[in-house]
Amino acid sequence: MVSTMEREVKDGKDDIKKRPSLRLKSWNATRWLSRSACLLAVCKSYEHILEHLMEFVTWSDETASNKRTAVELYDRLTSYDTFLFIFLYNELVWTLSRYSMRLQCKDIQIRMVVSGTRSRPS
Repeated sequence: MVSTMEREVKDGKDDIKKRPSLRLKSWNATRWLSRSACLLAVCKSYEHILEHLMEFVTWSDETASNKRTAVELYDRLTSYDTFLFIFLYNELVWTLSRYSMRLQCKDIQIRMVVSGTRSRPS
């Protein structure tokens, strides 16, 4: 019985790790790495956010104002332009953050940035 409980707890922890993180991320106007982390979190949890907004509207203990805000937010998040912007901007920021990290290496050479390698060319 104890081994079954331990296995179930382990399976539960594994399931929780698979769920997207809903922790707030810090958006920094000058750091591509923080932007990348924020957008990645939004993209991973996008479906869950939309599901939550749809469920939120059905809750009886919420005010009409909050429900209206949830519907407006859902409409904005499901618009084609918003969806396209979030996911394309995520790709752009990921690329920029990757090159930004490479440019911060102490032993950087131009060949390393262009070719994408971290080792020194011979």
